[in-house]
Amino acid sequence: MVRQAQYGRNMLLGEYLWLAYCASLLPGAEPDPTMMRERKQVSSHIQVLKNIFKHHKCCKWPFVSPLASASVTFAWRSPLQIELLLR
Repeated sequence: MVRQAQYGRNMLLGEYLWLAYCASLLPGAEPDPTMMRERKQVSSHIQVLKNIFKHHKCCKWPFVSPLASASVTFAWRSPLQIELLLR
């Protein structure tokens, strides 16, 4: 199902989710086309997850801001701690 085109992050995630879903099916089972996720759906789900885990201290690393990603030591700090360190 991988097509010859340039892909962005969300398109690649959508393709990965589809391939992972197909791989999880029992042998001979037909994939349900409604399980395919488009780029905008993936983007929307990422935004929802980002807001759900915003204040969860163990889940900060997938959503590190570009400023914080400059230093690995910022990954486990709250936004307030990062702001204080940058002053």
